[in-house]
Amino acid sequence: MFYIKDEVGDKEFYCFNILYLDNQPYQEGQGDIKVGDVVIICGKLMNYRGNTPATVPNKAYLYSIDRINGRGTLAKPYSVAQACKAVEHLTWTGNTDYESIGDVFVKGTISRIAYSSTFTESGIFGNASFFIKDKVGDQEFYCYRILYLCKKKFEQGQTDIKVGDEVIVCGKLMNYHENTPQTVSNNAFLYSLNGDNGGYSFIATGLNQVTSDKSQVQSNEWYTIDGRKLNGMPMKKGVYIQNGKKVMVQ
Repeated sequence: MFYIKDEVGDKEFYCFNILYLDNQPYQEGQGDIKVGDVVIICGKLMNYRGNTPATVPNKAYLYSIDRINGRGTLAKPYSVAQACKAVEHLTWTGNTDYESIGDVFVKGTISRIAYSSTFTESGIFGNASFFIKDKVGDQEFYCYRILYLCKKKFEQGQTDIKVGDEVIVCGKLMNYHENTPQTVSNNAFLYSLNGDNGGYSFIATGLNQVTSDKSQVQSNEWYTIDGRKLNGMPMKKGVYIQNGKKVMVQ
């Protein structure tokens, strides 16, 4: 039993006698939760005694739980590990036929420059390609052909980057060939470099939405909340994505 609330505001909702993930009973040492976890609950709701919004006892379960702070937003950017996790189930069929998520923020430290200079193909296209990783761990995320601060082009001698720089990248993410987590080419930019964002003002719109670069998404295409495409309408209760919108299947 626990209470949840939105990021903004003080109203709480009582999750009363709910089951764990996959609608299974909680087990000691396996189902621990803590304050700060981000959760999705699925089940029946009621207003206990007319003054307490709550789940119906034993008629709801924990659909998902996120124990890490990063959420892909500017306030809580993804870590490299989270960014890789977020795109691992996205499909890639070809350069014009793939799934992506965006726009999201990813924070990390530059671990490698992809080319001999700091600029993609000697900078002639005004963008840069490099790898970032977390302070702990070896997993890398590929920042491919991204623009500089304030969405400006990279300019040789003025906008150099180097290994060890701490950056936040903003843009669309994909899983190239379904084995390379990276930004979508020319659809991301360097939001901040060592804490400096160049005074850029960002208005958040549509963050974390699953999209496809196909001209039109068919109405019968369904995805899990983490972006994994399903074969038809889901049979299991829960929250899914259809046509770019979250849908609750009862």
